[in-house]
Amino acid sequence: MPIGVSLLRHALKLHSRAIQETTSLEVRGNITLDVSPLPDDFRKGTIMVVVASLVAVVAVLGLLGLLTHRLLFWHKHDGSYLGHNQFVVLIYNLLLADLHVALGFLISAHWIQSDGLFASSPFCFIQGWLLQLGDPSSGLFVVAIAVHTFATVVAGRKLSYRLTVSCIIGLWCFCLLLVLIPTIRHGRRTYVPSGAWV
Repeated sequence: MPIGVSLLRHALKLHSRAIQETTSLEVRGNITLDVSPLPDDFRKGTIMVVVASLVAVVAVLGLLGLLTHRLLFWHKHDGSYLGHNQFVVLIYNLLLADLHVALGFLISAHWIQSDGLFASSPFCFIQGWLLQLGDPSSGLFVVAIAVHTFATVVAGRKLSYRLTVSCIIGLWCFCLLLVLIPTIRHGRRTYVPSGAWV
């Protein structure tokens, strides 16, 4: 797991602990959550989340830029297309999943700026959507890399490129389905209250 994502997860735990300790939390009807103004502990935890997520976004975008450049222009140096390397393709998709997570946490800057957390805000829905898509896809792509490595190193089998690409498309479809089902059933209330906001 990239260091940036580990920092984000640790920051989220601190962030969650600050929420649980505050008494200014107001939950109405089990579907709304409003915190205003932000308590000091909550603000400090959120600032840490935003800084860590900003570092993660910059790092992931840098790696994606480098890999994209190599995927587009590597054949000029080597004569072969780097996109046929299955590990590179799997790592590229893992980075895309981690970008969803980092961008989701970066939205926490909005809560600092508005000095409150409002479940009715579209930022809350977007943040929930990005995190719900990014977290499972990140974990599943780590599993896919582990399975591919096991098949290659231990079993001595090279998976076909078509099978690898089909699995990648299947993983993204599965993760998208995990996000779409509750969104279709509950609409914008899907992510309220959840995670750190409980």
